[in-house]
Amino acid sequence: VVNSKIKNLEFKYQWNDQDEKPLNKNGLIEIDKTGELILQAYKNGKKYGNQKVEKFAVHLGLNSNVDYQYLYNSSYPAEGLSSLTNGRLGSLDFKDGQWQGFSGKNLDVIISLDSITSINKISMNFYQYIGSCIGKEPKPIYFLGYLFTKLAKSSFKNLATSKPSFGFEKYANRTGIVHTTCT
Repeated sequence: VVNSKIKNLEFKYQWNDQDEKPLNKNGLIEIDKTGELILQAYKNGKKYGNQKVEKFAVHLGLNSNVDYQYLYNSSYPAEGLSSLTNGRLGSLDFKDGQWQGFSGKNLDVIISLDSITSINKISMNFYQYIGSCIGKEPKPIYFLGYLFTKLAKSSFKNLATSKPSFGFEKYANRTGIVHTTCT
């Protein structure tokens, strides 16, 4: 939902490479696939302020329950307990409100899916910005699911330099639970 406290603003948005469209009066934008949303405010027909760009990932775990073995750092909560599965991706700005930070404890979560689900890819994004003392390259320890098979590829993505993506691919999971631990 898009809204503003400033009166008489109009909004236009662009989804992926589509043409810019005016925002409906209700302020809702339906997102049903992975992509990038660009939102621009207008006042009296002229651009007002900076564009807001946000990336979304639509996936099998969208809005699934996440059980944290160790909670994220209170300084970097992102959007709280829903952040890891809400589909909103963090940008190159670690202050964008989409990055969760962990300090002194491992990231150790269980994501519960609604039903037994075939999973073809598991991926995670990590932020590393040494100048602000953020992160070291994570070392994945394990993914636990009943009958996980065949690790195909793993690489790390440093978002600040846009290196190749970090992920574990080609798993077949026969349960509704994905358990991941990174140190």
